[in-house]
Amino acid sequence: MTDLAVVRWLEDLLRTEAAFDPEEAAQAAEACTNVRGSFSVNGAATAAAAAIASRRLPGRSEWWRTEGLREKAALLRGEPDNAAYPIAERLAEPAPDAWDPSWPEQKRFNAVDLPVGAKLGDEFIVGNGEGHRGRFRVAERNGSLGAELVSDFWSLSDEWDDAWEHVETLRRSQP
Repeated sequence: MTDLAVVRWLEDLLRTEAAFDPEEAAQAAEACTNVRGSFSVNGAATAAAAAIASRRLPGRSEWWRTEGLREKAALLRGEPDNAAYPIAERLAEPAPDAWDPSWPEQKRFNAVDLPVGAKLGDEFIVGNGEGHRGRFRVAERNGSLGAELVSDFWSLSDEWDDAWEHVETLRRSQP
């Protein structure tokens, strides 16, 4: 089952933002919105976020024909995460890949390596290799220094949120 309006919108987005040819756009839109026979809002929004992010890539839509061939192939296979995460990482602030956003607070405190020479109160940024960044502060607990999460952000959050909202609006407008 698919939501035809969403599939057509995603096709158009892939053609205009990512320079997919019409056949590729149709294939990728269908593959990313149809997961195991069910419509995927997440797949549609993630593929759309990747396409919209083209505006921020070097070379814009041409990036998909040069450096972005693996990401394009991922969309054609219906694997939007495998396209969006490398794009998000490329667009994110440079940072060591040293953190998993799903870690519980105590694990983050102990597992995130502190920068060499870090002092109590210093702040630093680490990433997860998928465009997610965390701002940490050196803190003390029970006589040990560790990393406390101050804030976190994903480099494609704005694109993904806009895409999700658009997909939901299209779905609500269909009879």
